[in-house]
Amino acid sequence: MTSNRFGKSKSAYAFDGISNFIGCGTNSILGFSNSSQLSISVWVYPIPTSNGAVLSKYLNLDAGSSNYFLIVYGPDLIIAGNGTNSVTSTNSIITNKWNHIVITFDASHNIIRSYINGVAGNSGSLNFNTSIPATPFDIGRVEGPIPDYYAGSIDDVRVYNRILTSSEITYLAAH
Repeated sequence: MTSNRFGKSKSAYAFDGISNFIGCGTNSILGFSNSSQLSISVWVYPIPTSNGAVLSKYLNLDAGSSNYFLIVYGPDLIIAGNGTNSVTSTNSIITNKWNHIVITFDASHNIIRSYINGVAGNSGSLNFNTSIPATPFDIGRVEGPIPDYYAGSIDDVRVYNRILTSSEITYLAAH
């Protein structure tokens, strides 16, 4: 445990980039489907050497068992579908600082949008499984034979079963 974005001690999770993660089970509500609308909000504090999975419902490039993952790779936020394509945000993640990330997914148009610190970034389509496999939802790693772990802190992970509005995203980034 570490301090959160408000400086309150023992209120956020610290990840070492080697083996720390939080497993949240295999609930399908945490994944994209061909009929879902979903928003995911999370605060991240990446360290300079941080490259790794922030959130995932994914099994290491196994398209039949995977749904999506969010990875911080240097200043980039990358959102990948079932391993066959990805969307990279046009906004940058800043190291040694708390950053607010939101992704929204609208299945009716197969559009994923990214927001960093309340500012809209890139959007695009993702290839994903239309039925959500019993794949673990993990915070801080992508599961697989060669797992990918996040280095830094993560706080206030939220999953919504709807598309957040731009004013809601701005509000969350400011609070």
